[in-house]
Amino acid sequence: RGSAREVASKYSKLFLGESVDTPNASTENEKRWGDGALQVSKIDLSCKVFTNDKKISFSETITANIDVADPVAGFLIKNASGESILGTNTRIKKKELSPMKKGEKIIIEWELDNLLSDGEYYIDPAIVYGNSGTDIADWWEDAVKFTVRKEEQVPYLINPEISIKISTK
Repeated sequence: RGSAREVASKYSKLFLGESVDTPNASTENEKRWGDGALQVSKIDLSCKVFTNDKKISFSETITANIDVADPVAGFLIKNASGESILGTNTRIKKKELSPMKKGEKIIIEWELDNLLSDGEYYIDPAIVYGNSGTDIADWWEDAVKFTVRKEEQVPYLINPEISIKISTK
């Protein structure tokens, strides 16, 4: 029982290992799981409130707990209702990560145009590996929250910059 997001999340967890107990876990309410081969050890937003002219940018520090040959890092942005709005990963963006050795850390910086409407949003970083990317090392739901505030407010999920031109014939 629960929302579609909660049911899907619980279903996914049926096929995964135990939750990862991480050093930076700050509350009992953190929702993350995976086998812990790799871990998002830190996530930083460039700011907490994004306005019209600000690109949404954040970085994540990934730590290898074992040697991993083929890591893939990605993220999902959800709105306050838990709806998935957008996401991507390093494989989709054709930015293959190098193999990681135990103890190695890398920082990935993400930047995207602020197409979002006013509201509260959450970033879910995830790291997978394996040839098909099905081995989940770390999936961290609602890892960080940010706000979007724009001058033009619309009732839609996205609010891109739109040009308008009016002429007479």
